[in-house]
Amino acid sequence: MSAIGDLSLNTTSSELLRETAALRRLPKYAKIRAELESEILHSLHPRDPLPSERELMDRFRVSRMTIRQAMDSLESDGLIYRIQGSGTFVSGRTTIRKSPRLSSFTEDMRERGHVPESRTISKEITLADSLVAGDLGLLQDAVVFRLKRLRMADGSPIAVEETYFNNDLVDGLIHDDVSGSLHELLAEKYGIELDSADQSVSAIRLSDSDARLLGETPGAPGLMVCSVGMNRRGTPVEKATTIYRADRFSFNFNITKR
Repeated sequence: MSAIGDLSLNTTSSELLRETAALRRLPKYAKIRAELESEILHSLHPRDPLPSERELMDRFRVSRMTIRQAMDSLESDGLIYRIQGSGTFVSGRTTIRKSPRLSSFTEDMRERGHVPESRTISKEITLADSLVAGDLGLLQDAVVFRLKRLRMADGSPIAVEETYFNNDLVDGLIHDDVSGSLHELLAEKYGIELDSADQSVSAIRLSDSDARLLGETPGAPGLMVCSVGMNRRGTPVEKATTIYRADRFSFNFNITKR
């Protein structure tokens, strides 16, 4: 073997030894995360289930806390997502994470470097049922404007959004272009600015119609966000129900102890 060949072999061996030493210095959860990440990227497919915490504890012979650290790290990087009561699954493409700050879908996408798009599914002037009327502070059968849209990022479907307004506040909205930011349109043309919102987030299974719009299979995991938006006076002005693909969207919360 030539001197050059010996040098190449020695260099490769040295690099391998350094990598091995570095791996040994990693905390246990990081080693587990690295192994699981490799499996996710090379062996598994989007929406494939991951083993349970107990199964991973037995496999790696570590505590539940160590497994949770590894899984939290994978979830933080958008490689997996969790559905309460269903388990942990491999994400599809990059997961879009949202903070609790009140913002529109368009703002969220732009801030994260994505191109937001909307496709109007239907819009109509109709009568409020008891639930819509109650959330908007109206009488049942009051006239409301209903808008249903498919929300997309970079051309990929992310959510199905259904929104209701007191029609007296948005008279003419049915004729407007609603392919952009609805919140911007409401503020600029109708003087309606959302200042706060009551929201709830629930884990669901996608219905046949929502799954078809989102390019998913019926029964796939989803997230349902129900929201009532209010102006600065605390008056309800918007009721929205948004169904997200669970493999493309997650919510991040900062919780403090007082």
